[in-house]
Amino acid sequence: MAAKKLKKDKYPDFFKSADRVMSKESIARASSKTQELLLNQSLAALREAVGITQSEVKGFSQPGVSKIETGGDMKISTVIEYLKGIGFGLEINAVPLVSSNKKKKSLLKAG
Repeated sequence: MAAKKLKKDKYPDFFKSADRVMSKESIARASSKTQELLLNQSLAALREAVGITQSEVKGFSQPGVSKIETGGDMKISTVIEYLKGIGFGLEINAVPLVSSNKKKKSLLKAG
């Protein structure tokens, strides 16, 4: 399942005015939730791309995989084990939020 495209062309006024009607806190919460959902969808898409069904993910039941792929926030250890179950590892990098001379830093390599 590929990540769905935002319908910016269909709702241009919404995306242009959202920051004027929403508080910074609301925007931050919405952004965080969006990132969680994109991670879930990306995990499902990766599993499907390698031709593994939910029932074939090693170390997880089919309902457990379904919960991971449609749920929200999860532990990094769960993501690591899920990825191992489909034959992948995980790398986590810290990246500067603003342009600067700071470089990306590797924080974790698991798998």
